[in-house]
Amino acid sequence: MRDDRELWDIIEAHDPEIWPGSTPWRDVWGSFGTTPDANGLGCSVERTRVPEEAVEEFWEAVERRYRSTWPRFRIGPRDTTGLSDFLARRGYLLESVEEMLVLEADQWHRVPDVDTQGVRRVTSMGELREVIRLDHQVFGDPLLDEAGLARELARLGVHRQLFYIPGENGTARAAGGWTRFPGWVLFWGGETHPDWRHQGLYRQILRARVEALEPESPMFIGVLANVDTSAPILRRLGFRSIGRSELWRPPTGR
Repeated sequence: MRDDRELWDIIEAHDPEIWPGSTPWRDVWGSFGTTPDANGLGCSVERTRVPEEAVEEFWEAVERRYRSTWPRFRIGPRDTTGLSDFLARRGYLLESVEEMLVLEADQWHRVPDVDTQGVRRVTSMGELREVIRLDHQVFGDPLLDEAGLARELARLGVHRQLFYIPGENGTARAAGGWTRFPGWVLFWGGETHPDWRHQGLYRQILRARVEALEPESPMFIGVLANVDTSAPILRRLGFRSIGRSELWRPPTGR
């Protein structure tokens, strides 16, 4: 079993996923973020590696870069100490807390071997549109226009796949995807329609994603899971936490 530090080294060897159309940036300390697309989406700071004594200087750079629209911040276990308090003093609000949960390849047998015949891989605009509608209902994610759907569909392929369970009328009852990185794979978007919760659909989507990875198994699966919803489920299935992340949103009007 790898220790937490080694796992984080593997995870952070590459940039995190970003919103399509947003523009990435990096600073001299190793911080990473994105400026938004034409619709104002993808405005975030994902890694902050600034020394404590340089936080004010960093914040001045953030204000210059983002101007009137402040970014959301993700603060993980390797980010600048005291950053949460710094943001709170500027009116930022804690939106949610997530755990980075991992399951190494020799533990994949702990994922329940449930029936996945009803799970489909998203391959068309119509299927993607239904999953985006589910994203909007469950997570509040923005709906996409036709150009946005086409751009998102083009991202799907060998290294990024999306799965869903369709209902009788074609709507998505549950969904989830993964993205491959060297040595590991990120599971994301695990969600179930409110009318279909507590019926095993989350586990079906989870199992289908594991099956789609075999036989070319990466070293481990990683999931950023909300501490109040999916994290307890995943821990019961053998996933272990290697640290928490806080999501902070800017005050209203910023």
